[in-house]
Amino acid sequence: MKFTNQIETSRLMLSPISKEDEAILINHPSVTTTLFYTDIQISVGAIRAWLLNAYEHWHKHLYGVWVIRIKESRQFIGFCSLRFDEEIRETILSYGILEHYRKKGYAFEAVSAIIQYGFQKCSLNHIIANVKQDNIASIQLLEKLGMKKVSISERSYTYIKIKEPYKEG
Repeated sequence: MKFTNQIETSRLMLSPISKEDEAILINHPSVTTTLFYTDIQISVGAIRAWLLNAYEHWHKHLYGVWVIRIKESRQFIGFCSLRFDEEIRETILSYGILEHYRKKGYAFEAVSAIIQYGFQKCSLNHIIANVKQDNIASIQLLEKLGMKKVSISERSYTYIKIKEPYKEG
């Protein structure tokens, strides 16, 4: 796996979200549904404000939102992100894969890569993820990634992945 701000895995390319990705977000409702976890139509202004916030986050923290593309075809299939939440002082993992590309291992491959990026390149000590209780696929993914459930709220669970200490040979 190569590490710059762009990440390559065996099948995927993850690139920091850029101005060029605006058209994908604006012109494809299924993308905004996946990205914003809603079936409500998102305004162009709201998308642009979200993008501006994403760029600023990259500048400040050196991590943020990556777009996920299939390496071979360059086809956009989703996003994943590490976002520092100023209010709770935690780095939060999120991801979304377009429906047509689910159940192919892409989410596991992409999320594994950004967790590794967060630990190795950004020196994060732990990463959390919040998941709705009825999102069985995401719960299974987080557990497959070695994340542990640490709290339960009325509608969601919080998971954590702690950086493993370095072990010599």
